[in-house]
Amino acid sequence: MRTLILIPMIHSDPDLGAAAEKIRLMREKLYGPARLARHEEVVAAFWQGVGHLLGAKDAARVKIYQDGMVEAGAIGDAVVRELAAKGSPNFQCIARLVADGAEIRKTEDLVLIRREYELTMNLVRARYLWQKLYRLGLSRIQKGGLLKKRDRFMAHQINTTLEEGEAGVLFVGAAHQVQRYLDTDIQEDPVKTPGLVRAYMKAVKRRGGEEELLRLGEELIA
Repeated sequence: MRTLILIPMIHSDPDLGAAAEKIRLMREKLYGPARLARHEEVVAAFWQGVGHLLGAKDAARVKIYQDGMVEAGAIGDAVVRELAAKGSPNFQCIARLVADGAEIRKTEDLVLIRREYELTMNLVRARYLWQKLYRLGLSRIQKGGLLKKRDRFMAHQINTTLEEGEAGVLFVGAAHQVQRYLDTDIQEDPVKTPGLVRAYMKAVKRRGGEEELLRLGEELIA
């Protein structure tokens, strides 16, 4: 039997690379300082729970598939060490698994990743409102198609490299639907449903709705 632990990610600032500072300023304006601070507490507690769960696994059997990981082997290991050192809780979890014998596997296509990064940076760099609105619309149109292509590629990588008796761990953004394209013999084990993560993120961005936001946050880190 092949099993796959699905971890729908909530990104933290170190995961965002060069765009982190600008994105954080945009979030502070959108959420407000108090809501952003609570959100960051939820993110930290979520990753603490994930780390505790994975720490109980037999790492020697674990194969790691990571959203955005375009190389395996020495290059993949170096990426994990670098981002873990920068404070990414996602990559700190992976670094601990690798240290205990887990293996990183190539998960994504570099061409698709570069295209999505370009769309994000074009939006972040917009100086005027009309530029932001235009690039936001363009980004939404193009990212939908890119997301499906990435999902199919990631599923193909898992389908063709996860062997019988192995346990895979897929760290992937909640907007993705990789599971739709997985082979039917792969048993999925979601840590939290992507739908819950998406609902929480929508609640964070909405004005008001404090009770719902609190409920979703508590459910996410339970």
